[in-house]
Amino acid sequence: MRLDKYLTDCFLGTRKEAKTLIKKGLIKVNDKIIIKEDYNINESIDIVTYNGNILKYQRYYYYLLNKPKGYICANQDDTHHVVMELFNNLPKKLVEELLIVGRLDLDTEGMLIITNDGNFVHTLTSPNSHIEKVYYVEYDKELPDDAPTILENPVILKNTTYLPSKLVIIDKNQAYLTIKEGQFHQVKRMIHYLGSDVTYLKRVQIGNLKLPDDLPIGKYIELTQNDLKLLIS
Repeated sequence: MRLDKYLTDCFLGTRKEAKTLIKKGLIKVNDKIIIKEDYNINESIDIVTYNGNILKYQRYYYYLLNKPKGYICANQDDTHHVVMELFNNLPKKLVEELLIVGRLDLDTEGMLIITNDGNFVHTLTSPNSHIEKVYYVEYDKELPDDAPTILENPVILKNTTYLPSKLVIIDKNQAYLTIKEGQFHQVKRMIHYLGSDVTYLKRVQIGNLKLPDDLPIGKYIELTQNDLKLLIS
């Protein structure tokens, strides 16, 4: 990899600004000053420093956001807050690269995955992946006793077929619903089909990765490699 690209990937400015840093002799590779912008390095083994500080190279970033109500899953919008506003402490270049995995409605809270890894987005959102997503649901009317059995089978609503799902009723107005797809307003439509309407909705798990209990609304954490394995398992 060219040294100037390495620096921009480490968020030391634009490619032009990175070239300026190199020409000024502010960049060292393996403790040697390099002034050639097209100098090639091995990002896996070479040690690059700027002003004596070692630069950590990382191509892909993965975040888990505890999405609040009132934010839409978009990069920008003229009428609503967008979830990307919650990442304003990250480098602007990185934020511009970030992709939202799936979506949660404006009034829905909970687990949202954000990354700049397009292949990983495809893995999580592919219709063939069938990765389970668990929602905590509150609703206004008690569901029928056979509601879990009803949802164990495919449900057809407005010419859309929903895969079998798992409903675990906590009490008369609360339940956990596990689905294997993410169609538009799916949870709300399924609860409505059962004779009730959703009053509160929060995604609490994707795959085998759960939303941390101690992660405040509107905050995010960076995911580990083990977390990523749990997401797709």
